[in-house]
Amino acid sequence: MKVLFDHQIFASQRYGGISRYFSEIARNIAESGNADVHVLCPLYVNEYIRSTRRVKIWGRHIPQPPYSVVLLRNLNAVLAPLYREARMATNIYHETYFSRLRIAPNNTPVVVTVHDMIHEKFYANFNRLDRTREAKKAAVERADHVICVSENTRRDLLELYDIDSGRVSVVYHGSSFFVRDSALPRHRSPQLLYIGSRGFYKNFANLIRALGLSRLTTEGFSLVCFGGGPLSRTERAMVDKLGLQNHIRQVTGGDDVLFQLLQQSAALVYPSLYEGFGIPLLEAMSCGCPVACSNTSSLPEIAQDAAVFFDPTDAGSIRDAIESIVFSPTRSAELAARGLRRSLDFSWGRSAAATLDAYRTIS
Repeated sequence: MKVLFDHQIFASQRYGGISRYFSEIARNIAESGNADVHVLCPLYVNEYIRSTRRVKIWGRHIPQPPYSVVLLRNLNAVLAPLYREARMATNIYHETYFSRLRIAPNNTPVVVTVHDMIHEKFYANFNRLDRTREAKKAAVERADHVICVSENTRRDLLELYDIDSGRVSVVYHGSSFFVRDSALPRHRSPQLLYIGSRGFYKNFANLIRALGLSRLTTEGFSLVCFGGGPLSRTERAMVDKLGLQNHIRQVTGGDDVLFQLLQQSAALVYPSLYEGFGIPLLEAMSCGCPVACSNTSSLPEIAQDAAVFFDPTDAGSIRDAIESIVFSPTRSAELAARGLRRSLDFSWGRSAAATLDAYRTIS
């Protein structure tokens, strides 16, 4: 079987959850020996796929461009058809994001992955020029098979789109981190960890309010925000108003930095209103970092008994969940152990095998 992944996500993300997903799926399928895996991306910026072995990449890595992602996407759309050898005898064409127009070779079965239904559920919060929802709808409707990353995402997709449930399957993510019980730190730093972007549905403001209500800061705790860019002016104003200037910091870095933070932090706090999967939960559980997260969407499905859940709309509920972990060594150790056990249910090898099963239904 020859599987071809397109250029879309690899030309737009240097790092990121979706490009990590596709690079891991591509790598693990290739290493399984069950398919010949290619990536067709004439010009790409992604670092994950750049270092993936056994995957044939048709294209050239370039530095993160100062010009727009849209321009790079359009250049790839023009250049990709010129790589005729890459497109020949392809059994499966896996689109890595959403396009309104078909870019796969004619008569080649197409697979698309749906990571969440955020653009549909929170449509009013997006810029009116954002066309992701329309592109996703077109991509899903023309796909021969649709992969969802959780049962919750699958339910939302079938509820919002009129498509045959028989051509939709669930394939969970894997984890890129893993530690053994013996490697867990005996003492964690008095810090909480928040991972990723802080946009509207991520509900970061309510986490700040929860810290303002808590005795955590008087006990020396701080909040580390990994990724997501510097705090915005609005976020800074809220932090200043609540007197939390010395208790919140933002850091950036690669996997080595994130792994260290997960090892050090007293808890990961994930207050999102909606997630299609929730990769930070899996990363935390894989590192034995206790988790406090929202009781919404896919998060209970992924964490199960390895997290303390809270109502994300209630700052007091968030505060109580965090305090129940960090002020109880017994509870913290119990959650760390449960998280490690739960993380064993996820691996990129399993994800790749399930993806291959999906391919076989249409190839």
